[in-house]
Parts: sequence; C-alpha cells; structure tokens
Amino acid sequence: MGILDSILGEKFTSIVPFNYGHNSEKRLQALNKLQEEYPNNTLISKEIEKIKKGDRGEDELLYELQISNIGMYVLHDVNVEYNGLTAQIDYILVTPAKNYFIECKNWDGNIIVNERGEVIIEKYKYRRSVESPIRQAERHKEIFKKIWLTHHNSFIDKVFARDQKFENWNRTLVVLTNHNSLLKINPRAPKEIKYNILKSENLVDQIKFDINRTDKDLLSSKKEMQADAEAIYKNYNTFVDKDYYQEYKAKLIKEDNTSKTEEKIVADTSDLKEKLIKFRKNRAIEKRVPAYYIFTNEELDNILANNPKDIEELKRCLPAIKVKVHGEEILKLLQNNG
Repeated sequence: MGILDSILGEKFTSIVPFNYGHNSEKRLQALNKLQEEYPNNTLISKEIEKIKKGDRGEDELLYELQISNIGMYVLHDVNVEYNGLTAQIDYILVTPAKNYFIECKNWDGNIIVNERGEVIIEKYKYRRSVESPIRQAERHKEIFKKIWLTHHNSFIDKVFARDQKFENWNRTLVVLTNHNSLLKINPRAPKEIKYNILKSENLVDQIKFDINRTDKDLLSSKKEMQADAEAIYKNYNTFVDKDYYQEYKAKLIKEDNTSKTEEKIVADTSDLKEKLIKFRKNRAIEKRVPAYYIFTNEELDNILANNPKDIEELKRCLPAIKVKVHGEEILKLLQNNG
C-alpha cells in the first residue's frame, strides 16, 4: 500500500514504460515495401500518413505522462484475445488508484459531443459523425475483463463481487492528442461519455483527481503496480505476428483497383450523359419539338443507369412511342460510346 512506501522511505514519481514500442513499426515496413512496388497507389500513402499521425498522438500522450510526477507503469499496444474476440489497446496505465484503458485519437478539427453522446468532428464548415470512441474503448475493456475473470474464478472471488471489484479498479478513457482541436461537450451528454473523454493535457489532472479521492490505505505501492503490469504483460497480452505485407496488399491494391474502376465508370457515364443531352437538343431542333419530347431528364437517368443494348431493353427506359421514333439513333449513340 501507499503507506508502506512512506514507511520504507520510497518515493515513486516516475513512469516505467513497459514493452514500449510502436506496434505500427511492422505495419510501416510492410507499407513502405508496397509503396516501392506500387508508387502511384494513393491509398498506401494515406495509410502510411494515418499510422504516423497515430504514432505522433501516442507519443504526445507519453510525454504528458513523463512530466506528470506520478509513479505508474505504462503498457503500450496491448493486444488481447478471448474466444475469437480481439482488441488492440493503445495504452494501459497502471497507477496507484486505477488501471486506465486508454484509446488515443489524433483527430483534426473540433470534437463535439452532443446531448445524445454522439461524437462529431467539425472541420471548416463540414461535420461528420464517428463511432463513439468511448464505446470502442469499453468493448476493449470488456474483452480484457473476460480474461481477468478466468484468473479470478475462485469461490472467494465470486463471493466478494469480483465484477464490481473489476469495474471499481479499471476505467476507460478516450484521450484526444491534437492540441489544436477544441473539445465541446454538451452538459446534458450521458455521464459515461462526457466524463471519460478528455484532451491529453487534462489526462494527468484526471489521474491526480482519482488518486486524491481514493483512500490512502487502498492506493497501490510500486511493488504492487509492477506485479500488475507484469501480470498483464504475461497473462493478457497476445503477441501478434501478422504478415502485414500480404494483408495490406490484398486490401489496399483491391480497394485502389475498385476505386479506379468506379472513377472510370463515373467518367464514362458523365461523358455519355453529355452526348445524350447534345443528341436530345439537336433532335428536338430537327423535329421542331420541345427537348422533353425526345426524353425527359428522368428518362435520361434511366438510360444511363440501365445502358440498354437493344430495343427491348430500351423500352424499359422510355415510352414505346419514343423508342419507335428515336430508339435506333439512341442505341447507335450508346454502342458508339462503348
């Protein structure tokens, strides 16, 4: 306990990085190799920048902890697995008062939490909602808890409310590491959301607050924290050995090819639309009728969506009389466009 530390004259005020190192290093190695093979693949470049940005955010959080003057053990990139359920936890902080399951977010733009607890990123004039990072962090903690329960399965554990003990001792936090972002939380937002999302510069204050409101006799000593950290590393952490090169190659190259195909389809459709509009205008002048007598905008969209190959298919897009008068010319234009 903390009192024992005082008796022994021990003052533990620094952090101990436990297994610190970026899990992303192997990912970046794989992506850099892929980038050499596919230099024009923009998705690879975006994924590299995304990972580097995440690493910068996590390093920023570590810096805040290093200057906190609080003794704790810091586990980074903890991977847990239970019956097929997996989670990658950015940080687990083993402190005198609690263990914190940290989800880092290095988002650009201002972060808004509305009264329903929904998280919205606001950048310039645009807004987009994102999956609640708190719920994401809670799911990770729940997987960890399932493993924890298997290690605390004795009769005494069950009698003394082990579930409540776990919840009292372990807490999830979402930490926003971009100093340029503003965090706006609606006062009526759900408690489990608004009290568990904060900026990195406020993390140390939260830890100190939890320590100060915990009975001094219940605070963990350095020896106890070290034992907890070692137990997590040994009994909970799953060592991941993935072939990231093959994983990214299968994913990003496929997505890039799909994107290029979709772009080509959009470009082809746009070009065909212009040709059909020009045909409609010239045909209307030739027949001395309004343009919609040739086909309406809705009928134009039907032609583009269905790309008819013969008269029968064209009849599904246009009224029979229009097909009779203009069908052959329309089909000829469609065939020439292909």
